[in-house]
Amino acid sequence: MLNHFADRSKLSGYAEASLALLVERGIMKGVSTHRLAPQTTVTKEQATVLVMKMLRSAGLSN
Repeated sequence: MLNHFADRSKLSGYAEASLALLVERGIMKGVSTHRLAPQTTVTKEQATVLVMKMLRSAGLSN
Protein backbone atom coordinates (compact mmCIF):
# COMPACT_ATOMS: atom_id res chain seq x y z
CA MET A 1 0.00 0.00 0.00
CA LEU A 2 2.91 2.37 0.67
CA ASN A 3 5.07 1.30 -2.29
CA HIS A 4 4.24 4.32 -4.46
CA PHE A 5 5.59 6.79 -1.88
CA ALA A 6 9.19 7.73 -2.67
CA ASP A 7 10.01 8.50 0.98
CA ARG A 8 8.57 5.33 2.53
CA SER A 9 12.05 4.30 3.68
CA LYS A 10 11.97 7.22 6.13
CA LEU A 11 9.02 5.71 8.01
CA SER A 12 9.62 4.41 11.51
CA GLY A 13 9.16 0.66 11.59
CA TYR A 14 6.55 0.79 14.35
CA ALA A 15 4.34 3.16 12.30
CA GLU A 16 4.42 1.36 8.96
CA ALA A 17 1.44 -0.99 9.43
CA SER A 18 -0.75 1.71 10.96
CA LEU A 19 0.10 4.19 8.23
CA ALA A 20 -0.59 1.58 5.56
CA LEU A 21 -4.06 1.07 7.06
CA LEU A 22 -4.73 4.83 7.10
CA VAL A 23 -3.69 5.12 3.44
CA GLU A 24 -5.69 2.02 2.46
CA ARG A 25 -8.86 3.46 4.00
CA GLY A 26 -8.32 6.86 2.39
CA ILE A 27 -7.89 8.59 5.74
CA MET A 28 -4.38 9.75 4.93
CA LYS A 29 -3.04 10.48 1.46
CA GLY A 30 0.35 12.09 2.02
CA VAL A 31 1.54 15.60 1.27
CA SER A 32 1.56 14.83 -2.46
CA THR A 33 0.88 11.88 -4.75
CA HIS A 34 4.33 10.39 -4.12
CA ARG A 35 5.40 11.84 -0.75
CA LEU A 36 4.37 11.12 2.82
CA ALA A 37 6.93 13.43 4.46
CA PRO A 38 7.03 11.31 7.63
CA GLN A 39 9.81 13.33 9.27
CA THR A 40 8.12 16.75 8.99
CA THR A 41 6.28 18.56 11.74
CA VAL A 42 2.50 18.17 11.70
CA THR A 43 0.41 21.32 12.10
CA LYS A 44 -2.58 21.55 14.42
CA GLU A 45 -4.80 21.79 11.37
CA GLN A 46 -3.38 18.61 9.85
CA ALA A 47 -3.76 16.74 13.15
CA THR A 48 -7.37 17.92 13.49
CA VAL A 49 -8.25 16.80 9.97
CA LEU A 50 -6.65 13.40 10.58
CA VAL A 51 -8.53 12.87 13.86
CA MET A 52 -11.83 13.86 12.26
CA LYS A 53 -11.25 11.52 9.30
CA MET A 54 -10.46 8.65 11.68
CA LEU A 55 -13.60 9.33 13.75
CA ARG A 56 -15.75 9.46 10.61
CA SER A 57 -14.19 6.24 9.33
CA ALA A 58 -15.03 4.55 12.65
CA GLY A 59 -18.61 5.89 12.49
CA LEU A 60 -18.12 8.02 15.59
CA SER A 61 -18.73 11.39 13.93
CA ASN A 62 -20.72 12.78 11.04
